[in-house]
Amino acid sequence: MKAASKEISTGEHIQLDWELHNVQFPGFNRKELEQKQIDFAEFSNFCANDDELHINTQAGSQWDSLKHFAHQASGMYYNGLSHKEAAKSVTNGTHKWCERGGIVGRGVLCDWLSWYEEKKGKAPSPVSRHEIPIEEIEETLKWQGITLKQGDIMMIRSGYVRWHKYVSC
Repeated sequence: MKAASKEISTGEHIQLDWELHNVQFPGFNRKELEQKQIDFAEFSNFCANDDELHINTQAGSQWDSLKHFAHQASGMYYNGLSHKEAAKSVTNGTHKWCERGGIVGRGVLCDWLSWYEEKKGKAPSPVSRHEIPIEEIEETLKWQGITLKQGDIMMIRSGYVRWHKYVSC
């Protein structure tokens, strides 16, 4: 992290999450965001407001733990956690992000979508089953002139946001 701070040149930051209401059509019969503003002045002497949210953690930027979706053949999650253990444990939970101080590191964008479209043509649908081979990730990073370093946090642009914005509406 200290070495990554030396690479900062503009101070620009990039928000990686979506607004909570961004996914108006959540998949798999998930509920969309419901937000209610509560005006305390209506029932008390306080000038105050609360927000009440009802959200499915899969409806936008995912707020998942590392035990959301197991490797199906083995029933195992990250860190060797079995499905049976995960159901009774807080291991791999989202609370760990805060307890360890959040997630910090040098962010690296692997723009696989742009690489694929330039080199191979139309990319596969981001909502179809399509594994991106590590060789394509390596080629994309080379094409972009990026060398990964230990501790980097790599984000892969696969086309889901573009698909959702233009196709699913």
